[in-house]
Amino acid sequence: MKLKRLFARLGKPKFRETVAIMPLPRRILDVGIANDSYLECKSVFQGAVYTGLDLEPPGFAMEPGDDFILRNLEDKDALNGIQTTYDLIIVNHVLEHLSAGEKVFARLCQLLAPGGVLYAEFPSLRTAYSRKTASSYHFHDDRTHRRFYSLETLANTAIMENCKILSCGPISTPLKDVLAIPRALVGWVRGQGYGPFLLHALRKIDHIMVRREFNTETNQNLEASHRSGP
Repeated sequence: MKLKRLFARLGKPKFRETVAIMPLPRRILDVGIANDSYLECKSVFQGAVYTGLDLEPPGFAMEPGDDFILRNLEDKDALNGIQTTYDLIIVNHVLEHLSAGEKVFARLCQLLAPGGVLYAEFPSLRTAYSRKTASSYHFHDDRTHRRFYSLETLANTAIMENCKILSCGPISTPLKDVLAIPRALVGWVRGQGYGPFLLHALRKIDHIMVRREFNTETNQNLEASHRSGP
């Protein structure tokens, strides 16, 4: 568990960035559960109550107190029934699979508790600058990708939802950059191409991290909801 926590914090931008701002969240919403996302979140943010959200149920058992919400975010009302607010929301490579991701992003901003942080990561338009080769990766290599989302659009959406932009732009970590080299070599030897392993190192992945402000009546209502949540 200690090794998993160390690797997650050093190697994955979503943890490296958020733990510096929100080291002890009480409630986490993880939108789009990745392979090891649950265990990594639980190891990095020990003691936090975890809620996962995805369109398919997880293939693993969660600890008592943790929860899973089955939702298809292409449904415009998918997030309307959620009453709990969260200290930390992670949206890792989800928006690009949605046709109205900016609306989902706006609603997730509303689900932040006052002072809560939302981190989103997604492919940059730079993934479409050139045609597909062994050394590159194109946005449309994944047929489930629907749209690009610009930093400007998401930043303005966050501002409209009374959130402050903490950081945005291309994202990686030093460890991820170093590990990209051997991973790319293995991909090349296997004939898989090595472009996908270089996405972060080539700064073709963007992120935005925002924090919900405290100073509105809406936030006061959210804070009351946060206290009364499960």
